[in-house]
Amino acid sequence: MKSKWDHSPDQKLIIHFLENKILRTGHVQIDKALCLGLGCFGSRDLPEYYGTEISGEHGKFWADNFSFIQLLVFETVVNVLGRKSAVQEVAFQDPGFNVADQIFLERRGYTVLDVPASEIA
Repeated sequence: MKSKWDHSPDQKLIIHFLENKILRTGHVQIDKALCLGLGCFGSRDLPEYYGTEISGEHGKFWADNFSFIQLLVFETVVNVLGRKSAVQEVAFQDPGFNVADQIFLERRGYTVLDVPASEIA
């Protein structure tokens, strides 16, 4: 999915917009980024049309493609805006996150906030 995103016209459009409309102003100073409501990355309850079926030793579940795509878009925005200033902290909060979601995000180097502690100071 990441490789597909990296070569998509949508990613190029977002990067072009950020570089030419936001970064070009020279007034962007970001040191923290917070993503709210990303959604759970997988569930046994998602209907087939929302995700990709994955079967494993613990049964069948659906990988929520929407959450993965939103994560890739958010990471792109943070990375592009981070070219002008160092982003020190990236955090996520969603009441729907489960333990697997938290571990997945933390292994990517992110902070997962408890609800309702969405203020990163």
